Amino acid sequence: PGAHGAAGRMNPARGRAGPGCGGPACETLPMGAPFTRKGHVLLLRSRDRLFDRDWRLTLVGSEAPDPVSANGLHALADELGIASRVRFAGTVVGEALEALWQSADVFALATHYEGYGMAIAEALKRGLPIVVTKGGAAGELLTPEAGLGCPVGERDQLTKSLRRGVFRAELRGGRTQAGWEVGDGRPAWAGRAEAGG
Repeated sequence: PGAHGAAGRMNPARGRAGPGCGGPACETLPMGAPFTRKGHVLLLRSRDRLFDRDWRLTLVGSEAPDPVSANGLHALADELGIASRVRFAGTVVGEALEALWQSADVFALATHYEGYGMAIAEALKRGLPIVVTKGGAAGELLTPEAGLGCPVGERDQLTKSLRRGVFRAELRGGRTQAGWEVGDGRPAWAGRAEAGG
């Protein structure tokens, strides 16, 4: 397993281990189109504060529904000097999406509101450590044992949660089984990064 993956972490949705990125950097996977409510701006600004850590972020979600906001996210990554660490993957499906799930070390989302939170539920089913803001269903899905939650819009708190959840291996590993238990009763995501998320 990679340095940031839980050793032998089984993926209940697929029946095999998700070893993480396998490298020194911590791979973070948020999902959702670039709508304001998804909170990607806050997530990028919080990541900018982790300048002393080795991390990468791959954002999955179609940019077509809101190209203006998508362009703004690209520009923000450049402005913050983190463009080399951030990948905008767009719509990803099938085996390519599965590969991203398998290589992820942490799932993170700074959402303002989630009606159901299907991507969060899928991350839980896979035993991924989770850091989210507690907007709508996001707060209902998460338990203290399964991940780290913080108030919507709180950049300082999100940064602290990311630092704890992403870079403290003992905390990540301890949340794997709890995540499975929370997510096991939830329907699996349809295997697609939906535009609306």
